[in-house]
Amino acid sequence: MSVVSEPVRRRFAEGVRKASGLPATPAEERIFRAFSKVQRERFVRKGPWQLTDPHQGVLLRTNDSNPDQLYRDVLVTLDEQRGIAIGLPSMWAKFLWSANPLNGERVLQVGAGSGYYTAILSELVGNKGSVVATEIEPHLCVLASKALADCHNVSVLNQDATSGFEIEKDQFDLIVAFAGATHPLPHWQSSLKPDGRILAPITDDEGCGAMVLFRQSPNGFVGEIIGTCRFYPCLGARHPDIEADLKQLRAAGELRAGVQLKLHMDENRAFFEVLKRPD
Repeated sequence: MSVVSEPVRRRFAEGVRKASGLPATPAEERIFRAFSKVQRERFVRKGPWQLTDPHQGVLLRTNDSNPDQLYRDVLVTLDEQRGIAIGLPSMWAKFLWSANPLNGERVLQVGAGSGYYTAILSELVGNKGSVVATEIEPHLCVLASKALADCHNVSVLNQDATSGFEIEKDQFDLIVAFAGATHPLPHWQSSLKPDGRILAPITDDEGCGAMVLFRQSPNGFVGEIIGTCRFYPCLGARHPDIEADLKQLRAAGELRAGVQLKLHMDENRAFFEVLKRPD
């Protein structure tokens, strides 16, 4: 497959910047520098490809394998039967800007897919940082490992980060989940450094919900909603009580940007408490 030119990648990053609506800040500049540098064609199989443009509400199929066609603000299908895709760049630009991965930080990625956003995270944390990328699907793990072979600050593991995966305490500055959970799992929380954070899509049984940035606070482990989203489920990170609770919160209009949530879990019940609303 031919390599897309740098001007095409720069125009792509500018389009993503515009679609995301992010303010001009140093953190925003770092995000879009990473999007302009990472080559999207490395993280897909040979085309033609199936693309989804949510802005126009259309499904596109490319006519050939010209990689320039990947440089749009679209989802790129990886597994049509299972609904797995490389997520929307403008959406993830906004989410990663909120989490603000810093140079030198250590990141755990739950659900690497083909490794595209692993490469973005790798750029953001730099040579002094590191990314541990887990992927449960063997064929995607192979694809990601090959595509990320030159990223020396990345480790790709064919592991289920929801169970059977040893994570040391106080190990990560940031955990980013790329599949829908009902809540941050206890061993994810314990693996965070004291000022660490978790960025995760919190979704109900229909896959609908919100991207939430969780941090430790005087009120406990509290998350702030960044925006609404829809995600393929992270099957090992689901709780039926919280699924039902999230559906009620969504129906009540509580899953919107700026709302703060606190997770409560005990042997009798699990639910999110709304701590603060933006209005």
